[in-house]
Amino acid sequence: MSATRTTALPDCAPVFDDLNRYEVTTRFNGQSTVTIAGNRATGESYTIAHHLFTERPAARSLERLVSWITSSKITGPAVHVLPMAQAEEAHRLLETGATTGKIVLRP
Repeated sequence: MSATRTTALPDCAPVFDDLNRYEVTTRFNGQSTVTIAGNRATGESYTIAHHLFTERPAARSLERLVSWITSSKITGPAVHVLPMAQAEEAHRLLETGATTGKIVLRP
């Protein structure tokens, strides 16, 4: 009769306690190894998961703001792109308050 050996697993409770707190989970497929022997195959693979959650209300508000901007629910200030040759015009727009957005001078 052979003896069965058991190995105690580490306590995973701290990991599972936070599962409902994650706001975003990204998974990256890792390496897989498959062994084929006759008509049998065995294998191992792993996945790396990155979980994100915020604890501070300000960070949660910032995430919400970024999601509104990326989904175009709100827009930022106008951006005026002018050629460098119109630098004088760009300066005039800033001085007179004719623009409330940003001005970019393109070479």
